[in-house]
Amino acid sequence: MAQGLKAVIEQLRKEGLARDNLFEVFASGPRKPKKMSTQYNKIEASIEKSALPGKSIETSDVRDHGPKRVYPEGIAYEGISLSFRCHAEMNERKFWDEWLNEVISSDDGGGSSGNAMDSNTVGWYDDFCGTCEIKLLNATGKMSYGVKLMEFYPTSVTAQTLDTTTTNSYMTLDVSCVYRGWSNL
Repeated sequence: MAQGLKAVIEQLRKEGLARDNLFEVFASGPRKPKKMSTQYNKIEASIEKSALPGKSIETSDVRDHGPKRVYPEGIAYEGISLSFRCHAEMNERKFWDEWLNEVISSDDGGGSSGNAMDSNTVGWYDDFCGTCEIKLLNATGKMSYGVKLMEFYPTSVTAQTLDTTTTNSYMTLDVSCVYRGWSNL
């Protein structure tokens, strides 16, 4: 027992533990944006919260003879939520609003007229999808684990509360996204 504990302590001294506050997120916008005017096509410096993606196997019950078996059918991926600190110019909000308008436009031209009563045209899938890289860093700042989300795009931007009674706080923006799959970096 003492030898096992010594080995664990030695491994912790040598390698350390993974820290959930040491990470980077690089969300590249749509592959072929139609009308995005935000000055940059990547959000990275403003990330506050993220998650590493999950993956599960979809199954169904199969019965040939005897007891039924659970049989794998495919892979299911959970959506992912990102949270950003908003800077004074609100470029983070502009970026995600414009990307949402690439997915389902608010006008016939694929842009952002802002009129919710317009056509709501769905864009071409290959045009509005982008990628997202999530990298977990070690204590020296080097990537210890990373994933790339493929065919990635936002599905919602949450409402942001405005409050005249708060001081010394900042606005955050929560974005929900989906993706078709992911691979390790």
